[in-house]
Amino acid sequence: MSSSCQNKRKVIDGDNLEPTKLKKRRNIIDIDRGDSDYYFEHGLRKVYPYLFTFYAFCKGRWIGETIFDVYQREFRAIDKQKLLDRFAKGYIKVDDETVSPDYILKDNDLITGIVHRHEMPVIGLPLKIVHEDDNVLVLDKPPSLPVHSCGRFHLNSVSTILRKEHGIEQFHICHRLDRLTSGLVITTKNRFWARKVIDQITQRLVEKEYISKVEGQFPEEEITCDKPLSTLNHKVGLQVIDEANGKDALTIFKRISTDGKTSLVQCRPRTGRTHQIRVHLQYLGYPIVNDPLYNCDSFGPNKGKGGDFGEGTLDDLANRVYEKHQYLRAFDSDDYIKMEPLSKEEIEKRHEEINQLSDSVNKAVTEEWRDYMKSKPYDASKQTFHDDCDDCKAQKIDPLPSELLIYLHCVRYKGVDFDFKTELPFWARD
Repeated sequence: MSSSCQNKRKVIDGDNLEPTKLKKRRNIIDIDRGDSDYYFEHGLRKVYPYLFTFYAFCKGRWIGETIFDVYQREFRAIDKQKLLDRFAKGYIKVDDETVSPDYILKDNDLITGIVHRHEMPVIGLPLKIVHEDDNVLVLDKPPSLPVHSCGRFHLNSVSTILRKEHGIEQFHICHRLDRLTSGLVITTKNRFWARKVIDQITQRLVEKEYISKVEGQFPEEEITCDKPLSTLNHKVGLQVIDEANGKDALTIFKRISTDGKTSLVQCRPRTGRTHQIRVHLQYLGYPIVNDPLYNCDSFGPNKGKGGDFGEGTLDDLANRVYEKHQYLRAFDSDDYIKMEPLSKEEIEKRHEEINQLSDSVNKAVTEEWRDYMKSKPYDASKQTFHDDCDDCKAQKIDPLPSELLIYLHCVRYKGVDFDFKTELPFWARD
């Protein structure tokens, strides 16, 4: 662990804006969002379950409705009786006051709800600081870790780990990086530099470089793919090549090495579309080897190569992918999602895959980080249970490696007046 863990640093706020907005609008001092602690198990970073407070201001379309009707519609995973119980126990409030289910919502009402939160595990790799000066803080994000709090990730997010383990309270995150993707994330310590970096990215003045591991023997010559992209399914973030209506997208690829079965490929996106590199590699016929979305038979026997998605319409494709990847909702939504219990054999197979990933993680980290992981084993005394929590009663299942990472890593961001690099990921070092 870096010595920065012990020394708190105060910088300009850029990520944690919600409490500030609340103070301005409602004269509310603070809202306790909930907190817990980390532990490490099977090479994964986990969080003890904890009580978490959600909040939302009344939306225009909710005005005049009962709070019960709004909850039933917006949070369909909660059954009617459980919802009534939550009102009776005071878990749902308006302006910090307990209300009945038939309370009529008004403009600017502040709705809060308490839930027993179970976060999803992430890979137990450290969040590294690769560059720091008076203006900029550049990170190397592990795979499986989202940049911002979302869905079932709050403590397991870049923004929260920066605060809890590095003592950095406030900062600006300048760009996104998909949860499954690893590598560089640029944050800044003041608004001037945040705007500077964001403007350069928006104006396409920043050269970005990724490395990927793909199926097959990628051609030796440099290849450019300029196929436009559009969103086919917002629920799982699915993108497809769309020659007619898609947004412009361009990626330059060059092979680094190959063993005949797989290849390491340098990827230089000139635009910043969602899943751009992944979709362009799929189109070229060299999908990322462990990409759960774009390297699967839902796209037909050719897995989307050349825009061949198999039989049916694009709507049929969207439905096939959504049905096959419903587990993604459990990662990106706070709703409890009932999943079929696994058999003993399935659990053993899953543990075997997780242990293999854990071995790879242990080889990739420093002795100092291994000691830190050992210092935070599971502690049963920190485990909490809640009487109306479905997750507390569910089978505890670790995610598969395919649900934690893909072999895509951002290694470089070069702007007009900055050039940041990081090292290769563990899967590209052999």
